[in-house]
Amino acid sequence: MSATNSWKHPRYRAEAIRLTLDRFLARGDEAATIALADGRPLLVRARDHVDLATLPHAALLCSRYLRLKDGEAAVVNEPFAGGTRLSDVTFVTSVSAGRGELDLLLAVRVRFDARFALDEKLGSEGVRIPPTPLGSIAAPNEGVLRAIDSHPLAPGGFDGTARRALARLEALGARLRAASRERRTELTADGLEFYLRESRELFRDRVARLPLGRALVSRTFASGETIKLSVDVRDDKVGFDFAGSDVSRHLQLTDRATFGACFAAVCRAAQVPIEPNAGAFDQVEVRSVPGTMVNASASAREPVGLGRGMVELSSAVEELAVGAFAKNRAALQSAARAPGF
Repeated sequence: MSATNSWKHPRYRAEAIRLTLDRFLARGDEAATIALADGRPLLVRARDHVDLATLPHAALLCSRYLRLKDGEAAVVNEPFAGGTRLSDVTFVTSVSAGRGELDLLLAVRVRFDARFALDEKLGSEGVRIPPTPLGSIAAPNEGVLRAIDSHPLAPGGFDGTARRALARLEALGARLRAASRERRTELTADGLEFYLRESRELFRDRVARLPLGRALVSRTFASGETIKLSVDVRDDKVGFDFAGSDVSRHLQLTDRATFGACFAAVCRAAQVPIEPNAGAFDQVEVRSVPGTMVNASASAREPVGLGRGMVELSSAVEELAVGAFAKNRAALQSAARAPGF
């Protein structure tokens, strides 16, 4: 569901780097990302917009909390640690390439059949997996995999699917190491920083197609909960402010999932594809109050389930944001009716 199928960078060197990264993630149907060691994504291949910012965030937190070394792996699905639905499980590994000069994080997200609980409690939607070390990706910890697989709320077929995901990450890591040693490779620290700078500038050029100014929109759901949104388009950035939105009772998103919905709205409103990476993400600001519908809090005594929120609320936030752009220019009404990200 990516808006990047026809994406092409106008500068030759940046496009060459993009194509190199794209080839690594082109295989496989799962959502995946390649990120720098500090968590800045170089490329995100998302199945839907909630993956855009949550996936690199999950990779960063696994690396930060577990201090992953080259060739080590981790697993996570905790929504407040970069996850989405509990049925979406993310596998992460660290790769040291270029003789130690370039450290990368790789992650793939596997989507299992969702379990929707009638009581709307998060704990009823599946087993919650915080950032958990798996040891060497070539020989993952059997005890951890079996423990997750045997949990009553574990997704069906977890063990076999997990091993296939880890095998894909291992192969991807090996290919990245090999590519980084090529004589004319652009997979260097300098080359990737250049690519992110160029992506930031390209985002500014494409946002320039949007009318400057601020628009206010809101939506009240059947449950009585209301989201309020102010969208502010400036010369170089787009700001989203959800001040005044209600505390969640039935629907909620994490702040990273909300960011993805807002970024997808920018792509639609600008009516041009924008490559999702840290360069472009830097030009989008999303402000929200923890504990509200668009910034779910892990400190809640009984967190509301995120299954419905990731499906229903994320789409509603994207539509609301596109509607705000449309208020500034009537021509953008067509974007509000276009297919989603």
